[in-house]
Amino acid sequence: MPHETISPPEPAEAFLARAAALLQSALQPIVEVSTGRVHGYEALMRGHAQMGFASPAALLAAAAAADCLDGLEALVQQQAFAAFRTATGGRLDTLLFLNLDPRLLPRLDPAELLRRLSAFGIPASALCVEVSEHQHDAEEPATGVALAALRGAGCRLALDDFGLGAARLSLLAEGRADYIKIDRFFIAGLPDDPRRQLILSGLAAMARRLGLTVVAEGVETSAEYLACLAAGCDLVQGYFVARPTTSIAALPPAYPHLAEIRPPRYIRNEDRAQENAQLLAAAERLPAVQEDLTAEVLFARFWAEPELDVCPVLAADGTPQGLVHERTLRAYGYSLFGRALLRNRSLRYTARHFAQACPVVEADAGADRVLEAFAAAPNAAGVILTRSGRYLAVLSAKALLPVLHERRLRQARDQSPLTGLPGNLSIAARIETLALAATVPRYLCYFDLNNFKAFNDRYGFRRGDRAIELLAEHLRRSFPEGQAFLGHIGGDDFFAGLEGLAGGALRRRLACMMSGFADAATALHDGADREAGRISGHDRSGLARNFPLLRCSAAVLELPPRAFDADPDLLAAEVAALKAVAKADPDCLAWGVSSLARAEAG
Repeated sequence: MPHETISPPEPAEAFLARAAALLQSALQPIVEVSTGRVHGYEALMRGHAQMGFASPAALLAAAAAADCLDGLEALVQQQAFAAFRTATGGRLDTLLFLNLDPRLLPRLDPAELLRRLSAFGIPASALCVEVSEHQHDAEEPATGVALAALRGAGCRLALDDFGLGAARLSLLAEGRADYIKIDRFFIAGLPDDPRRQLILSGLAAMARRLGLTVVAEGVETSAEYLACLAAGCDLVQGYFVARPTTSIAALPPAYPHLAEIRPPRYIRNEDRAQENAQLLAAAERLPAVQEDLTAEVLFARFWAEPELDVCPVLAADGTPQGLVHERTLRAYGYSLFGRALLRNRSLRYTARHFAQACPVVEADAGADRVLEAFAAAPNAAGVILTRSGRYLAVLSAKALLPVLHERRLRQARDQSPLTGLPGNLSIAARIETLALAATVPRYLCYFDLNNFKAFNDRYGFRRGDRAIELLAEHLRRSFPEGQAFLGHIGGDDFFAGLEGLAGGALRRRLACMMSGFADAATALHDGADREAGRISGHDRSGLARNFPLLRCSAAVLELPPRAFDADPDLLAAEVAALKAVAKADPDCLAWGVSSLARAEAG
């Protein structure tokens, strides 16, 4: 039977030899919540039981006791890199999430880790290092220097077990994290627990504002998956998606069962001012009661105000505790002994006993946040609005429904039926927003397919549509919602608007996306064309010629920080000029800094 005894320690050489023979690396997919497509894999150690240990933690403790933890870590990393290389086939659009033992973080050698990674042909941009939130070593100065070096080399950083232990908010505040992984503790029971729903949706909203990606860990049921989707998580991981496996070659690129059960996508609208105003106007400033108010007095209030359906309940500090429904007290008021129960001082029934939890949202958070919270608690009577955490008003379900209806109509008018992305109205609104003065860099990115006409002519519209869908899929992978705005201009033309990202990081992300698309698009060509590396067709002048296989080109217009408000039409003209440059560039990329920004700097 496996044991956790670690003394007397086994000689290091023998320990590592057994580990090399018995340990394996398993991969568990981390997938996009909206599509089921694989975003990355977490590497997990398997084989500890064969070595006589009850858990990986016990095995690592034994390695530390045998003074060979560094050697074991190197072995486990090499196994993980080999498994990841096999699973991805060298693709650059998938990440490897790698756990590092906290005892080694203070003396981590970034150069050595990157050398091991490079030995397997894996770029640094494909590695995401996981740091557990309750690892106290994560904030030692030496650890911070090592993690900064890895991020500087292109690696990403994930905060694991987020929500447990002492929160590593400094990593968030300093912009040193890219992902937060929400612990299973918050996912278990999520579909039926409004408090967990509010916590998770709040974390997701915070992450979006900070430009982070949220991973929900330990998702085991379809109900938990749908709750994570409603709460605004970007990625999910757990048994409901797939169990960790050492059968690396059998890993699929996507898990379509997620897409098959997801509800219709919520509507995005970039011009939210009217929607926000509509919600605030519809909110009712209902007088609230303190949580210690007796149930008898509360019943008398409902009796005196028959038009009142709900009553907000507040704690002593003014924070909302929920809503009391008139129908709940009605059952007592109209029963034979109900009123007597409410009057019974020994029972001490108060408003607190009858308050039902409901979503609570800051009034200035915007319509999106209100609608997300309401959607995450479909049985709630409404949403309580607060200002600085104090009660402000109540938005009833009746008031929210017209806003949802208007949003659906707007999306239907502006959404691309092929890709589901927002169209030109939303794109224009986003460009106007990005053109405003800001203290962070902003980027207008235009994408299209090189030689798409020749491809479409040769293979037909159905395969042409698939190529367009494939590009949309890769854009979504590289620019998850919350990190960027994506739009479909029409045909094979797409737009992405970003802000706050460093130029070098965006260049690396673009290179990964474009390389990944080119690899995937190869499969859209017939075998003979793939082997020849070209297709034959006619150019726009009608002349017969050969064309390269499909690739994506990108034109990026950078607006540096503190640029003054710019004319959106002039920005669009600058980008149009870059598009022609991108088509002719060997790397299919053109990058320019707005002349308007340069004029201001001068």
